Amino acid sequence: MNQARPNILQLNPILVPAINAALDARYTMHRLFEQRTRTRIFARTARRFAA
Repeated sequence: MNQARPNILQLNPILVPAINAALDARYTMHRLFEQRTRTRIFARTARRFAA
């Protein structure tokens, strides 16, 4: 069974490569700091997140 991975909105970079790799393996990562326009990422992904 192929289950969807939880979505994570990462606000700031994590400077430890092993932590980034572990997060990428477990979650669908949306890195806000990598986006040129923040409103675009929210428009595309807002429905995927739960508080």
